[in-house]
Amino acid sequence: MIRKILIWPHNTLAEVSSVVRPSLTETKEFQYLVGDMAETLVHHHGVGLSAVQVGSPLRVFVMRTKDGAQTYVNPVIMESIGDLEEMGEGCLSMPGVYEDVMRYPQVILSAYNFETGGERLHDLEGLEAQCAQHEIEHMDGITMATKWGPVKRGIAKRKIQKALREWRPQ
Repeated sequence: MIRKILIWPHNTLAEVSSVVRPSLTETKEFQYLVGDMAETLVHHHGVGLSAVQVGSPLRVFVMRTKDGAQTYVNPVIMESIGDLEEMGEGCLSMPGVYEDVMRYPQVILSAYNFETGGERLHDLEGLEAQCAQHEIEHMDGITMATKWGPVKRGIAKRKIQKALREWRPQ
């Protein structure tokens, strides 16, 4: 099922997401959530989507990779590799807004594997590393707008309103 994506400045996007208990990953509700998130991500042509963006403030995100949609539960960046680089970035919760942000080109991510249990390390580079950093910020209640002043936030609100009027996914 395609879920509604919360649009900034929705209050839920500022919430810090809760850690997912392993027992929760075994429930049908959780499995529906991550399945719906993957379907929503593809429907909206996104790269990544955190649970908080669909109104469930849990530490989980899905990301499109060359191997299909991957789920990351309780992700933690264990190591950031390389120098910070300026990268263009958008966000499904901020349609029509694109900004240059500083991200590491490579990260080592630890996440719980809900299909097999236990932690798993992921060596992510490029767009996947950028996406993981962005989604983890969402789980910490941080959006691109968190770092902006009032003038830039006002501009972003107008861009979002315009994008929502012009583009409605089917």
